[in-house]
Amino acid sequence: MFYSSRCVIICVISILIPTLISATIIYSETQCVSETLEPCKKHPAFSESIYCENINDIKVFVRVLRCGSKKNMQEVFLEKSSIEYLPLYILDFCGFIFLNVKSVVLTKLLEGNVLNRLQQLHLDNVLFRSPWTWEPLSILEKLLRFSVSNMPVPVLNGSLVDQLTGKLQSFTLTSTNTTSMNHNALQKFVDLEYVSIQNNEITELGRSMFPTPAKIKFFYFGKNKIASLPGDIFSDMPDLQYIALQGNMISEIHESTFRGIWSNLASFLLEGNLLKCHCKLLWLAT
Repeated sequence: MFYSSRCVIICVISILIPTLISATIIYSETQCVSETLEPCKKHPAFSESIYCENINDIKVFVRVLRCGSKKNMQEVFLEKSSIEYLPLYILDFCGFIFLNVKSVVLTKLLEGNVLNRLQQLHLDNVLFRSPWTWEPLSILEKLLRFSVSNMPVPVLNGSLVDQLTGKLQSFTLTSTNTTSMNHNALQKFVDLEYVSIQNNEITELGRSMFPTPAKIKFFYFGKNKIASLPGDIFSDMPDLQYIALQGNMISEIHESTFRGIWSNLASFLLEGNLLKCHCKLLWLAT
């Protein structure tokens, strides 16, 4: 028993020490020596956010984060930059919980595996210098909102989903060349309220892809190649209020599919589909 416990402790230490050493070195060389956020700036639209672009030195980025922590900033927008990785440990130490990354080149996705409190991660057109995986996301145990745009996710399956915490409340894939979803793709996200998988090539949806019962309020699958809806697709979704199915290939919409939720809907987008004109659609006008 003692030997087993000692092995566990040694393994944990061996994992943490390299990260802590790396963080300590960068932290010691990136002290905030200015009252400004240069070369970044305060985001023009969000009072507690930093906006950075054209950052090519991770130490410069870390220095700005440390300066931002003195101003009680909580959100970072990083765009049009090239750095080694996204420094989770520094973001956490400095109190940032929202991270938005767009048009950035990385060597690897994330660095750091301790005390992470990140709640929101948006990735848009992020490129990598070498092969990479979604595995580093598994450390984000408090993540609530996750979004990917303009990056390849050909099939929504365990390679991505298994790395995300079951506490997720918002999940978005936009223009990710997604053609299909596993039969239980989003089932684990029992607190999911917002799901948006749009501008992709999905052809089929199934009820088993979502949790049962579901807390989903926003169901956005616009601009895909969906031809029909299963009759039970919205069953056990009592909170559903917004549905977007515009720009698909749907030819028929059956009233029974919406039984129990129709009166609760605040918005239902259907334009751009190949609907057949017949009397069975009259219920849509009620």
